[in-house]
Amino acid sequence: MLMNLTGTATTAPVGAGALARVQAATWVEDTTAGPVAHMVLVHPLPRALVESEVTIARDMNALADALTLPAAGPNVRIRNAGPRLTLRDRTPRLTLDGTSYSYVGAPVPPEWRDAVTAGTPVCLSVALAPLPPGSPHAAVSRFFDVCLLSGHLRMGTVALKHT
Repeated sequence: MLMNLTGTATTAPVGAGALARVQAATWVEDTTAGPVAHMVLVHPLPRALVESEVTIARDMNALADALTLPAAGPNVRIRNAGPRLTLRDRTPRLTLDGTSYSYVGAPVPPEWRDAVTAGTPVCLSVALAPLPPGSPHAAVSRFFDVCLLSGHLRMGTVALKHT
């Protein structure tokens, strides 16, 4: 945690190195209110001697700050972080505050892209704990629930930004 000139605690801006390791899990969920397109940004397990769960949580908090996503919880109302998402073909890009960097993810499934471009709301989450790469959907779903209940998730909705 850094202190700004007024003595208020602030996190360091997210760096390009941290962004390069972030991965996204995406899926469309049918809810009673209609479909929701989920995107969960996760960091893989720490690299020995270079990263730890503490540094990963710090970097992921900085990413969530740059996306203006508040802490999530079972009784917390999700708020809109505004038009931050662009799609070029199937590649998502998220606009970040306080940095010249953007998050650019791997191509998303066509079903996810089609749902988002048709107006399906996007729920964007940033997990503060690491997740092994290539985890199956069931493991990601359990991980998401554990992060939500343990306070290791930041969440909001984002809108498609028309460029």
